[in-house]
Amino acid sequence: KTPLDVNADVILGLPNESCEVTLKSVREILDYGIGHLSAYGLSVEYGTKLQKMLQNNECSVLDPDKVADLYDSVLYTVRGYGLDRYEVSNFAKPHKECKHNIGYWTRKSYLGVGLGAHSLLKNKRFYNTCDFEEYIVSKDFPAILREEDVLSLNDEIEEEIMLRLRLRDGIDVSVLREKYGVDVFKAYGKGMEKLKDVLNVTDEKICIKDEYFYSLNSIIVEFLD
Repeated sequence: KTPLDVNADVILGLPNESCEVTLKSVREILDYGIGHLSAYGLSVEYGTKLQKMLQNNECSVLDPDKVADLYDSVLYTVRGYGLDRYEVSNFAKPHKECKHNIGYWTRKSYLGVGLGAHSLLKNKRFYNTCDFEEYIVSKDFPAILREEDVLSLNDEIEEEIMLRLRLRDGIDVSVLREKYGVDVFKAYGKGMEKLKDVLNVTDEKICIKDEYFYSLNSIIVEFLD
């Protein structure tokens, strides 16, 4: 049976939602035969209504350790339906990976069109205004741009490493050498030595071991140190 070209997003650790309910939802979604699933841990942003509700004990969310356990359970569940993880939060059946998002994770240039949209063009990152009235009345593109950052070569290299480590396929050593002229083994050997137990390293690829994927952020910090 051909998988449906449909993605579903699931948030892990929603207020007052048990792990059992979340996993039941995942199974019900996958029963439709979709080809792609994204699963993200809940992020409680300062100043939001949810943050205030938690502060006032009006609701509760799972602690980070339980969310990590839930993530592992989701991974086990989706694999039972023929999906596999190709990025830290994304799972797909063979040949159903999201090409659009892979472009972000491999630092391809993109132009964001619309209110608040972000862009990456060569070595510049910028985003459009979030003010609707300003966006509507502006007569040209430069008028809506905000916070243009010109990335240094080192910024670009570190972004490439950070983003590619999110992927199952990890860092392509030849890409770093050809795009930026950097030997990753020499430049980041210290961090890689500290992480030797959590990385799979060959002459061509550097990947995070399957069981350590949920610790991605701390691994990246160590790698780039």
